[in-house]
Parts: sequence; C-alpha cells; structure tokens
Amino acid sequence: MFRNHGRPSYRPVFIGVAPVALLFTWRRVWRSAIDCSPGEVCDLPQVKRAYELLFGIVAALAFPHLASLF
Repeated sequence: MFRNHGRPSYRPVFIGVAPVALLFTWRRVWRSAIDCSPGEVCDLPQVKRAYELLFGIVAALAFPHLASLF
C-alpha cells in the first residue's frame, strides 16, 4: 500500500460510498418500464441490455473489494 505521510486515509470513505452508489445505480438500471416514457433512451431494449451488462461488469469488479469486509 501507499504511505500516507501523516495524511488521513480516505479508503474507508470510498469503501462506504461504493455500495451506496451501486445501490442507487441498480435501482436506476432495473427500474420498471412505467418510469420510461415512449421514445426515451431507456425505452429501447438494446440500451437497457447494455446498461444491465455494464452494471454487472462494474459490480463484479467492485464485489471482491466489498466482500473482503464481511
């Protein structure tokens, strides 16, 4: 790890913020179709699938770091 040289470590802050950000992102990606108006980007199935795939990749990369805390 890097040395802090007397500065505070922000790692615990980012570890706490990451699950909250993932939760809000999950809610936005998997929201119901009722929240989308026809013609909006979120209404297109290809875009929705791409959002879900990208979220899955990001969550898979973040999960090992979060799992080590439990």
